[in-house]
Amino acid sequence: MKIAMASDVEGSALKTALVDYLLQKGYEVIDKGGGADAGACAAFVAVLIASGEAGAGILISATGIGVTIAANGFPGIRACVCPDTYAVGRGVSQEDMNVLCLGAGSCGVELSKELAMSFIKAILLREGPARDTR
Repeated sequence: MKIAMASDVEGSALKTALVDYLLQKGYEVIDKGGGADAGACAAFVAVLIASGEAGAGILISATGIGVTIAANGFPGIRACVCPDTYAVGRGVSQEDMNVLCLGAGSCGVELSKELAMSFIKAILLREGPARDTR
């Protein structure tokens, strides 16, 4: 599964660290880079998910709120800021969430890694038998 990622200026350092981490874990990442506004970030991720090129997305901004609001404006996108791994798992399994939004000001690198891995594993579990066991 490919993961589409984008961030605004305030989220770019966290996004870079998270992209590097996911690549080291063997996941494919489509990285928009950093510095776009919330709407442009959301559009990038939404288009890739809608086309099937990416199976999920991660958006990062200062709080995660702006990218969440922008992403939810696109058909078929269900984005949310999640404070912990329980919320991430429930968001995917119960609410069909396909975009995880993170706030660089509230999530450190380690928590972001945990949330991203929980998100990816929940997405893969939802997809069925061809699960990724990373």
